[in-house]
Amino acid sequence: MVGAPCDIVQSVIQQCLAGSRAWSPERVHACAAAEPELRALGAAVVAGHLQRDEIASARGWPAKRVSAARIKLQRRLRDAPMPSLFR
Repeated sequence: MVGAPCDIVQSVIQQCLAGSRAWSPERVHACAAAEPELRALGAAVVAGHLQRDEIASARGWPAKRVSAARIKLQRRLRDAPMPSLFR
């Protein structure tokens, strides 16, 4: 079973900061670029709001909307193609 959406988002951010090719900031941005809600979620997380209630407060969203956006981003990242290791 996959971890909670909050755990997944935090893991992705940590891997981006560590320079992981699989979870590069460019890949995360590409997964969120088409949806304003996902971009807003990313902006809140980058600003340091990692908990659902913190994000909800920062964005002015209900907590359920934050949860739904996290799940949507998690699915986008799961389904996005992985970068080639031999480029």
